Amino acid sequence: MIEYEKIPILKKGVVLRETANRKLLLIPEGYIELDDVSWDILRRCDGIKKLGEIIEELKSAYTGDPKIIEEDTLQLLMELKKECLLDFFSS
Repeated sequence: MIEYEKIPILKKGVVLRETANRKLLLIPEGYIELDDVSWDILRRCDGIKKLGEIIEELKSAYTGDPKIIEEDTLQLLMELKKECLLDFFSS
């Protein structure tokens, strides 16, 4: 069950890095190249904003179906959690 009051944050050693033409998620094993939307989601995982706040910001920023925006955001974050690259904590 997803708790929208939890705060997502990248784990220690996992860093966002932007170069002139690429957006990367640096991980201990190398890197993952991100598309613009994934980058936008992850840059909001700053250790301050709650999951629900991030989703609401994304719904305001993008013109797509709000339900799909929410589902896609949750899918990305849960996959990174499963890969031990992101965690959620309580405020």
